Amino acid sequence: EGFCGSLENISTNSPVLNIDFGQEKTAEPPGSSSKAAVKRPSFKRLRLMGNIVYPKNDYMTINCHANGKQVICEDTFDHMVVFHSYEWLLVENGEEKIIPLQDVEDAEGISKETEIDWNDPPVASDPA
Repeated sequence: EGFCGSLENISTNSPVLNIDFGQEKTAEPPGSSSKAAVKRPSFKRLRLMGNIVYPKNDYMTINCHANGKQVICEDTFDHMVVFHSYEWLLVENGEEKIIPLQDVEDAEGISKETEIDWNDPPVASDPA
């Protein structure tokens, strides 16, 4: 129902999902090739690297109705993308710079209990 990120290399065995944080989104229709020269502020990007896997068994999505009496099989899948690794990038003026990661528990007071501002997510060793 909404925009999550952008997929790259989807026609290969190693797709990449990019999710941008802290960037103002402009409402452009899907498939629009309009890349007007808009000054974009720096923002952080989470890049998920994946592989297409072909499990031994098919998977299906099911929809369980609230009345508890009806279950509908909506689709089956014989392959899927599994994202096995990630990296954080700082994007400035269209250039990407990898942000080196350390143990998040030790970096800048970030812990599991830290409330995250998703417009400026904390990243270990953040150069900002």
